[in-house]
Amino acid sequence: MIPSTSTDDARNITSVALQSERAFLEACSKNAPAFEKQEYARTLKCGKAHIPIECFSTKVKGNASRKFKAIVELPNITPMQLMDFIGDNAHRKTWDKNIANLEEVVIAEGDEIESIGHSVGNPNQNFKEGSKDQVHARCVVLRCQTKQVGPVAGRDFVDAMIVKALGNGAVFSAGGSLSRSEAGAIFPETKGLVRGFNMYGCGMFMENISVQEGRPCTRMQYIIHSDLKGWFLPAVVNNVLGGSFCAFFECLINALVARGYDIADSGR
Repeated sequence: MIPSTSTDDARNITSVALQSERAFLEACSKNAPAFEKQEYARTLKCGKAHIPIECFSTKVKGNASRKFKAIVELPNITPMQLMDFIGDNAHRKTWDKNIANLEEVVIAEGDEIESIGHSVGNPNQNFKEGSKDQVHARCVVLRCQTKQVGPVAGRDFVDAMIVKALGNGAVFSAGGSLSRSEAGAIFPETKGLVRGFNMYGCGMFMENISVQEGRPCTRMQYIIHSDLKGWFLPAVVNNVLGGSFCAFFECLINALVARGYDIADSGR
């Protein structure tokens, strides 16, 4: 059972999510510093689909694990359709081979988020329910439990996340892990899993980049920067993270095709 959160808890959790949102949007902007290396780039083929995936990584001062960013363009699906597909936690457990379990609790929605943002000195200037900039927002706590990958045992992440739908059709989710005590109060640690930590600024941004003959094409940016904890060489951690990152897209594209989405080569 997921315990209820107090007003102070909700305020603190939403504050973490808003800080992560700001860091994430900065990393997605055109003026963001370039990532140093392109690694794990590949073209995935599934039936008629030929989907190139760009995958970059960069060093982060004071942290041994690298920060990863992937960019993919998926034709014939809207940003909202894609976000809803990935955000269906029960269904995702059936197609994402790295996921063991997902649980979510809603902390705040709509005007509550704006109010908390102003009270903690972190107002979101783009947030106004019903405005052309934003049409919906919610703050959630998500527990993501992963399976063992190579020598790295299963991990357990508890993140505060902001999920927003914008008036221009773009959608995004952005978040970072709660402190161990905050996370434990909502989702106690699970025996056999190591509690990892996602840095502020992780997330997914999806926008419609074109409509050809009435068909959309969604550009997705996905950023992760995780501390897996434990005693591993940085090279081992980075290889596991990079490999899992790209495996996610392979699983996603196969699942979309299985669901009936025509993710076919659009000639782009």
